[in-house]
Amino acid sequence: MRKLMMAAAVALGLSLPATADELRLGVYQHDVDVLGIGAAGKEDGQDLAIQWDFGKPDALKRIWNPSVFVMGSVNLKGDTNFASTGLAWEFRPDWFHDNLYFRPSFGLAIHDGYADLPPVDASTQTPAEVARRVALRDTEIEFGSRVLFQTAFAFGWDLDAQNAIELSYLHLSHGQILASGPNEGLDNLGLRYVRRFGQ
Repeated sequence: MRKLMMAAAVALGLSLPATADELRLGVYQHDVDVLGIGAAGKEDGQDLAIQWDFGKPDALKRIWNPSVFVMGSVNLKGDTNFASTGLAWEFRPDWFHDNLYFRPSFGLAIHDGYADLPPVDASTQTPAEVARRVALRDTEIEFGSRVLFQTAFAFGWDLDAQNAIELSYLHLSHGQILASGPNEGLDNLGLRYVRRFGQ
């Protein structure tokens, strides 16, 4: 599934005329409480993320001219990693400072964390197995689905025409749409460096 998602994004990005491509390199704090909708602290550490935006394909101008992105994120403490693809929009309202922009994005992600944690049943499991499964529930996010929605928001500041920095918030969950049941979700908050090419 991950290879299929990445291939589709690459094919779309490369087959359509577009403006400049962009590279985003980020460092995120993993599993934080930003809006009170994630697991908030069950996992830990920092994530290193890389994202490539394929410019703004002409075919997508009718939906506010988004770029197509692919992203990968690795947790440095061995917790949940993910890869994603989707669409990102960049808005520069007149009342913003000339160098400031707002960048929402939406897509699908696939992760290597727990879609379903093992059930705890003291009647059929040894005490050691019960303890192990209880510990997992205290330290691992139960996402409820292998494929999740990725929603993100960033505020960026242009350093010049080719470089920018961003404050970025990212949320993963299935939203009771891709699955039902457990949906603890993940919130990450971080900073990204942006490099624009072809301008």
